This record gives sequence, structure tokens and C-alpha cells, in this order.
Amino acid sequence: MMTLQGWRSMFANELKQKFMQSGLWERYKEEWVWELAVVDMSLIEQAYEHMTECEQKVLQELLKGHLLKPLNESALIAELSQRLGRPRQQCTAVLQSFAEAGLIMLFRHPWQGNHWLMPLPIFHSWRAALLRPLDKHVLAELPEELLQHCSYAASVPLRLRLLLFVHQLSSQPPSFTKQGSLSKTTIKQLLKEQEKLGDVRPLEQAWKHWFAGSSCGVEAFMLELAGDLGLVEMNKQGIKLNQAQLGSWLKQSQQAQDDLIWQWLLQQLLQLCDRSTLLPFNDMLHSNGSWIQLQLEQPEQRQNTVALLQLFSFCGLMSYAQGNGEQAKQLYARREFAAPSYDALHVEANAELLLLPGTRPLLIWNALDAAEVISLQEVLLLRLTPVSLQGCIARGHSIDEIRSWLQGHGQAELPVLVQQLLQTAAAAIASEQVEPDKRQLPLIPLTEAEPEGLDSYYELRPLRAWGSYCGNPLGLLLQAELLDPHTVCEHLRCEDVALLTRSWQQELRRYHGSTILQIVEAAIKFGFGLYVRLDGQLRHIVPQFLEERNGKWYMTAAIYARPMHHPLEIELSSIEAIQLDVDKGKGA
Repeated sequence: MMTLQGWRSMFANELKQKFMQSGLWERYKEEWVWELAVVDMSLIEQAYEHMTECEQKVLQELLKGHLLKPLNESALIAELSQRLGRPRQQCTAVLQSFAEAGLIMLFRHPWQGNHWLMPLPIFHSWRAALLRPLDKHVLAELPEELLQHCSYAASVPLRLRLLLFVHQLSSQPPSFTKQGSLSKTTIKQLLKEQEKLGDVRPLEQAWKHWFAGSSCGVEAFMLELAGDLGLVEMNKQGIKLNQAQLGSWLKQSQQAQDDLIWQWLLQQLLQLCDRSTLLPFNDMLHSNGSWIQLQLEQPEQRQNTVALLQLFSFCGLMSYAQGNGEQAKQLYARREFAAPSYDALHVEANAELLLLPGTRPLLIWNALDAAEVISLQEVLLLRLTPVSLQGCIARGHSIDEIRSWLQGHGQAELPVLVQQLLQTAAAAIASEQVEPDKRQLPLIPLTEAEPEGLDSYYELRPLRAWGSYCGNPLGLLLQAELLDPHTVCEHLRCEDVALLTRSWQQELRRYHGSTILQIVEAAIKFGFGLYVRLDGQLRHIVPQFLEERNGKWYMTAAIYARPMHHPLEIELSSIEAIQLDVDKGKGA
């Protein structure tokens, strides 16, 4: 996954300033910076209104998901030309203008040439603002006959499993084999903790469905996720927690964490799903929690769509329903939202800590530091014990800090048993029965600061760890050179136009047959349109290819900007007049 902050870090400030000087953003450059302008819904709508018709058509095609995966430069231009009925030079000019505005990126692939890519956060925002693809498929409520066939989101979401997984890595550093993989003892300990949240096998099976033959278990899946989010880092000594990023992650709300995990799943699946199957899951990230009827274009999409629904459901992100009988082909899905943020815990008389749905992740982390787990379901139940408190102290928290934390998030007057446990732990410290932990463990302050108010959709660190488990080919591309469109896209422009006869570009007139052939060849080579007069009627066309049959030359051409029309076949000798349409701009 690469979020907007990740893309932002790849650009020098000078380049980002150039983005804002482009024709798309120039009118906003005094009040906006690129990072905010490129994802602001209202600004996107305004920018779209100022685009030419050709720019709008190209953008609409890109928002169908063509650039969710890297696409070869020439292949993209050819595909846009064919789909839109526009000359290649126009499509090229539009792509260049989008690159100069920072909407799409151009990479130099190590051996496959230049590739275009649209960053996922930009794609999300522009597609949601301009297409609103789900609006016509929203249901007021799920049909009653389908309720019995509904599969609801897992009560234990992936974000909670991740939190417990990373916390265990912090309290019990893992051991490794000589080959560098997690040892069987460590895997057994990690899975034992995960089972406290319920059976983990459905999630593991749903994920493995997309990686046929993978022998990796859920611990590798969790480690991959933690690594991509920047919570843990691999080095020669093993796994190390990134304390700064972990602190930032824990200050996010539960909903913000769900948003980022959703994006991560999308990015991992991009290389495995066709875009028509994956796009509804992209679009539902912007949904309001209503039931959506999924539109399946092809029958074979159903199996993959159901497999994706199962994965997102087991991650606690989505509920879905399948029709039965005559409605067997119908699929419905609903995005699930985390409970509103809750900043308190209940300290019971028996020293148990009760954490309700919506409890902020940092508060859950601190509770895991101070107490032993009893139950981790929708309501989290933990218990303060002498051992848990002594372990918390060993990790660097003082008795006064623990007491202040309990009072600050619970009630001012702590139960008698809790006070006795604190006194017992303090006595153990005084008698030096607790040895300070010498390991480098993260210390997340129990005295919490206010949430930083980050926009979770865009504010994650750049992710560099693609890992071996997912084996995402996009990782290789992101190691490639990112090209500056202002300085290295000159190859997209047709500098050879100056060598063409000026009259071909400026005059609509009759030419000798050999000259007409030269003009048509030039149009096809450089990607230009043509004006031709046939039977006294002027036609604007986009030539596609030439063919000689029985000593005569025939041109196949699309009608300009009318891709749905059947292509024309024109015998060159029937052309009464011809002119090159040397439009190097962005079209009307």
C-alpha cells in the first residue's frame, strides 16, 4: 500500500510547487498546497469543470481503474485512443497535463519501459467525487427474505487482532530459526494469543484463498500487515518495534485504523483480482453503511466476489448477503463502521477492567500493559493482578503513573482491592523483588495526549516493506525511478512535426495519390487526426492502420470522438481533399 503521504515523500518540495503551477491547480495555488488540493472533494469538482471535454473523457476512463495497476505508457495511450476515438497525440497531451498536476505518476521500469500509475488515494477521491458509482445501487434496507442468508462482519475485527499481535511482540520478543523465519515456539505463542480473540482459521483460509499454495500461516499475514503499516521493522537482530509509528497508530481512532487496513487489503489484492471485481470494494470505502447491490458484469465474477466478501467480513469490515433460489445471482454488501470513540474504562470491584466497543486503541494497549487478558470479544475484559502490575512496572511505569492512569480513565476513587494490589506491587518494588526489564521495549505513556487529529485516509508513513508473503509486483516498480513530468516527458511530444510539410498541416486540399499516402502514414506514425472530404462531405477521423489490397491502399479509421461508431474503411483514391489535424493540445 502507498498512501498519499507515501507518495508525497517521493517528491521534492520544488516539484510539489510545480504541480500547483499547472493549468489544473494554478487558480488555487495561493490558498492550497498540492497534498490537500489533490484529494479535496469540492476542489476536485471545480477543477473538473475547468477541464476540456477531451480531458474529462480521459479522466473518466482512468477512473474506471486502468491505472490501479502499472500500465505501459504506449499501451495506455493506444487504449485511450481506441476507447475515446481521439488521436494519440491528444491523449498523450492530456496524460502529460495530468502528470504535471500530480494526478498520475510516470515510472521508468527497470526493463519494461515507462509505466503510468495513479496513486490509490487520488484514485479513491476523484472517483468518489466525480462518478459516485454506488448512488444508484443503494438500498433503503435489505429485502426481508435475504436477512436469513446474511453473513455479518466478524465481531472481532482485524485491527484488534493486529493490536494484540504487536503487543505480544513487544512483551515477548520473538525467536528465529537459522533461516531467519519465526521459530515454532514463537508461532505457537502468537497463535495461542490470537485464539483468545476466537477461532483465527476462517480469516487465515480467506486470505490463503488468494495465495494458492502458500504455506504461510496467519502469523505471517499479521507480520506482513504490521510491517507494511510501519509498526514493526526487520533488521539483522530480528523484529524491532517502530515506537514513533506505533504511537501514531495507537492514537488513531478505531475507524481510522479500519480505513487504513481496508486500503492495505485493496493494494495487496490489486495484482490478484481483475479491476471490475475489485472496484466495488474500492467504492464501498466511501459508502455510508447502507446496503449496496453489487453489479456483476460477468458470471465468473461471482466466485471471486464472494471470496472477497468473506475476507472483508472475517476482517470485521463488511457484512454481506447472498440470494437464494431465484435470487441466487444477487449479492448485497454493507460496510461496517466502528463504534464512536470511547475514552474511558470501567474498573470493577474485583479488579477487572471493562473496555467497551469504541475504546481508543491506545487505551486498549495500556490496559494490556497493566492487566491480564480474560476475554477479548466485543467487550474487552482484563484483570489487574500482582504479576501483571509488576510486569507493567518492570516495563518502566511507576506505581503513581499506573494509579493516575486508572483514576484518569476510570473513577477517582479506586476499589479497595485495586488499591491493595497497587500497594502490594509497590512493596515488591521496595523490596527489590522486581527486576527492571533490560530489553528495549516500547514505552507508550499511560498519561495520554489528546489525539493528533490526523486524517487517517492519507496520513500514514510511506511503506517500503512489501515482504515475501504477498509478493506484490508493484513493490519492484516503487523501487524504480520516478520521472519528473516537467523535464523528462519531452519524448511524449512530437518534435518531428516541424519536419512535416507545412501545407499538409494548414491546407485542406487535393493531393496526388502518393502524397495522400504519405500524409496518412504520417498521421498514423505520429498519432494525429485527419480532415478528409469524401463525396463532398467533410469528415474528421482518427486513422488506425493502412492496408494494401490488389494494388489499392485502404485506411481504417474511427470517427473523431465517436468510438461507438463502426470504423470506416476508406480507399485513399476516393479522398477528394485531406489535411493533417496537428492538435498537440488537449482537444476540445
